[in-house]
Amino acid sequence: MKKLLIVFILGIIVLILIQKINTKKEFYLTEKELIYYNMMADKNDTKAFLKLYRYYSYYSYSNNDMNSTLLVLRKGALSGDPKLQYMLARRLLYGFSLSSDVTNDKKKLEEAIYWLKSSSNQGYTKATNELKKLKE
Repeated sequence: MKKLLIVFILGIIVLILIQKINTKKEFYLTEKELIYYNMMADKNDTKAFLKLYRYYSYYSYSNNDMNSTLLVLRKGALSGDPKLQYMLARRLLYGFSLSSDVTNDKKKLEEAIYWLKSSSNQGYTKATNELKKLKE
């Protein structure tokens, strides 16, 4: 029975490691892909912004450089995409972890509310719900 439990636990550990490796591959972009997605982002391509966001948020986090991530989100929000506006607002409100509440920073809070309203006005439900939570 102990051997079976050990094999089971080792199996779970292997699955977790495989998932982490696959996640890293999923977020990685080659130099050519980075050039391509940046070019597409310059044309306000939402999918390109999302790809770049995922890349920069994963790799910038490990390099302690969040400016690239915020830059991509800002460009995407400025393009008018409601999902990216919502995502930028969440980053401004909560930083890069859900546990850090930065709503004490008035400038960031005002900007976040601006983007949430813009997103909500386009019918993005998550933004509407976030605005309601902030009013509570």
